[in-house]
Amino acid sequence: MANMTDEQFSLENIESLLSSIDGLLVPEQPKIAPPPQPEAQPGNGPALEITAEKLHSAEFLEEAGFNEPQISEINLGLEADLPVMAYAKLSFTWKQMQEIRMGLQDGLDTTIYENPLYSVDQMHELRMGLLNGVDVKLFSNLMLSATDMRQIRMELTSEAYHNRQTGYGRKIIDENSGLQIRISDDCMDAFILLPEDAKGRFSVPRISKILRQQEITFGILQAELERFCKDCPRNKEFKIAHGKKPRKGTDGFYESQAADPTTSAPTIKEDGTVDYSRVRVTEAVKAGQAVVIYHPATQGESGSTVTGIPLTEGSGHELPRLTGQGFQYNEQTHVYFAEYAGNVTFDQEKYTLNVWKSFTIDGDCTRYTGSTEYDGTVLVKGDVRNMAHIKATGDIIIEGMVGSANLYSGGNIVIRGGVNADNKGLIEARGNITGSFFESANLKAGGKISGSYFLGCNIQTDNKLIAGGGKALIQGGTISAVLGVEAFHIRTYGGAKTNIILGNTSDLLMRKQSVTKQITKTTDEIRKLRDGKYKILQIFGPELAAKQNIYLMTCQALDQKENELVELDGQIDRIETIIQNTMTSYLKVTGTLQAGVMVNICGVKKLFENPVYNVNLTATNLCADEN
Repeated sequence: MANMTDEQFSLENIESLLSSIDGLLVPEQPKIAPPPQPEAQPGNGPALEITAEKLHSAEFLEEAGFNEPQISEINLGLEADLPVMAYAKLSFTWKQMQEIRMGLQDGLDTTIYENPLYSVDQMHELRMGLLNGVDVKLFSNLMLSATDMRQIRMELTSEAYHNRQTGYGRKIIDENSGLQIRISDDCMDAFILLPEDAKGRFSVPRISKILRQQEITFGILQAELERFCKDCPRNKEFKIAHGKKPRKGTDGFYESQAADPTTSAPTIKEDGTVDYSRVRVTEAVKAGQAVVIYHPATQGESGSTVTGIPLTEGSGHELPRLTGQGFQYNEQTHVYFAEYAGNVTFDQEKYTLNVWKSFTIDGDCTRYTGSTEYDGTVLVKGDVRNMAHIKATGDIIIEGMVGSANLYSGGNIVIRGGVNADNKGLIEARGNITGSFFESANLKAGGKISGSYFLGCNIQTDNKLIAGGGKALIQGGTISAVLGVEAFHIRTYGGAKTNIILGNTSDLLMRKQSVTKQITKTTDEIRKLRDGKYKILQIFGPELAAKQNIYLMTCQALDQKENELVELDGQIDRIETIIQNTMTSYLKVTGTLQAGVMVNICGVKKLFENPVYNVNLTATNLCADEN
């Protein structure tokens, strides 16, 4: 199969990849029935029929051909009232019987390894996998060695522990010595206790062997173990092993090398109005200039449970690679360089970086000059007249005025001269919209909308609307802002009312629903890819699998989908943060809120019949008596 880039791992490609993996699988090995009971018993008589009732007879067991260790395992099972018929078969060695009996004692479904062709060590790996709650079918292949089984089991168990860190506690009694062992629920501590009726003394090597048999191998407290063996106290619990929590490394982060465009904020004039003429929304860079530096996550320190489950989730979280255009990335230095001279837009939340080549219109943009669509930043040095059309993936900066035009920006829009649109056209930006003033304009933004005054406008923003300056005014129209509105005056406009709608989450909830569907789809793809990865491991074993192209492609697709899931989870977090912030949506008026204005905050509505002054309204106090 040909190599694929990350972008090519679509759902169709993933299904094709998984089909290829399924094609590698050999038919499931049929369970091989145990060999028939020996036909020749002492005296060359016929084979004896083994039944549950006859198992209680030592004479029968000896006559049937069971040796002393096998009979011991059968008796131990009978004493514990276990379904002994599951392993009371001559085809099992006594150690195989023991693995099945111990699984039955722990309430496990041992049928998956009740096969005499499994070695004792293979049975042990399957039993421990069942005990840790992982899908043992992913490594229950007779072709896998016990070592390969263990590697897959530990990887699965580590993944399971990452998702669920409780439910691992158990108590064990060593059948030979009577020593009681307890493992804590989070598997981070192990204790031993010697009951009153226990006989004999214990040495460090003897207890160490018992602990190893129960896979308690990490974090042994040697001094406590020696003290226990010296005194052999009865009915006193000793902690003899302590796991190690992973130490989380630092998360990766991006550092912008371009000047922060927010440092060029609008200025307040002496008359109280706001000057937007010098607002800068992007930073100019030269070809080859460092734009962004990525600081990788630090590894952190791995940990382990007392039973040796590796805990590697303590590593710092790596951020996704920046996407966009106009830059080159140095793998060794983690520096993003501008590919050519242009303007930079960098969105840390969406992990996008763009160096835009600027397209300059040296005069006015009119309907006669044709539509302007540009993959970058558009600078208009004149006016944008009625019925003109500009679409840019970067920012749109207009030195003059805007009429009833259609503007769309993948970044921000700055209009230094203001807007008079006669309620026609649309100005839309994924980022912020900033202008000197807006009259009869239709505005839509993912970020903030700022201006000196807004007359008769229809506005929708996921953030705030700010009419800045000492004499800022909103008059007429419908303003829908998710997080809030700030102004000096809010007035009605002729016979038309002014409607202020805050905290409306319907659009956000629809977007959240859409992203949630994507998360469900991506999560399902990740599950399928993980299953595919373990299928390959099941076929080849870890060492050979690492050399298979299909395994490498599966891991690559899995990495990409896991990164996609991180980005989608980030989108959900951002949407939920906005929705949560709607609870604090507010209307701040430092001057006059005129009679006739309708205010709706998070569904709480009020039509003001009398003017109010210097108010800060929320959903809680909106319906309070007027001052």
